[in-house]
Amino acid sequence: MKTNQFFYILFILPFFITAQTKTVNDYEYVIVPEKFDFLKSPDKYQVNALTDFLFKKNGFNSIYQSPLPENVKQNPCTALKADVEDNSGLFVTKLKVVLRDCHDQIIFSTKEGRSRSKDYKTAYHESLRDAFTEITALGYQYNGTQQAVTLAQAEPEKEVVKTMPKSENLPKGEAVVASTIAAPKVSAETKDIEENSDELVKSYSNENISFFIMTQGDKKIALVNKSQSNTYKKGEQIAIFTKTSLPNVYRVNWKNTQGQMVKTTGYFDEKGNLNVDIEKDGKIEVKTFKLEN
Repeated sequence: MKTNQFFYILFILPFFITAQTKTVNDYEYVIVPEKFDFLKSPDKYQVNALTDFLFKKNGFNSIYQSPLPENVKQNPCTALKADVEDNSGLFVTKLKVVLRDCHDQIIFSTKEGRSRSKDYKTAYHESLRDAFTEITALGYQYNGTQQAVTLAQAEPEKEVVKTMPKSENLPKGEAVVASTIAAPKVSAETKDIEENSDELVKSYSNENISFFIMTQGDKKIALVNKSQSNTYKKGEQIAIFTKTSLPNVYRVNWKNTQGQMVKTTGYFDEKGNLNVDIEKDGKIEVKTFKLEN
């Protein structure tokens, strides 16, 4: 009897170990919903759009407000589902990012990002960014292991929650090392954004395009969200704004509809809307992009 039990344990051990070591790197996509449960309307305060932006910034193939790729339709287990949970108190906004697999099992959960701002949008953005520091630390890189597994074939796995150790529990100066967490891979551009920005992402749009503007020190950058033109791709940087001596007036490097970077001028009016001078047929036209609240 003991011999049989021994061989049984040897047989199931590899499957048990595999279930316990599942990481975000095993998944090709992450799906961001248009609305989180704690918000009253889709993308309220641009929380969903910011979540999508932060996943893309950390190398994830994030799907938001766009059709599912065919391979995800045929094989839902290639994608993780993103959720943001609100555990806020009376004076502190606390958000946590949770990633679940196709069986609704938790693969990764962040710490609670925090903010004490009294403004809802600012508080949600600050706390979400704080939570995302642990996703950045994962150094995500898809390893291709989910391609051969379909929803019908996959067996439900035990819930595995991986969280980073809290910094207050570590000796001063000690690095955190975990076998299931890859070393952070941070590009020079991303490092510059993280270290030098007082970022609060704002969204702007007109009838043809919508984009995010993010502050980096004395400059701002614009990244495409949606566009009616094939010239602009989602996530692409289309403008850099540099401060001038005049309040709210910027020198702008702008990608025009021909795909060329041109130098022009832009300013933010009293309503917060962005106005950019665009040259067309030898004349200057002012393009207005409305601030989305």
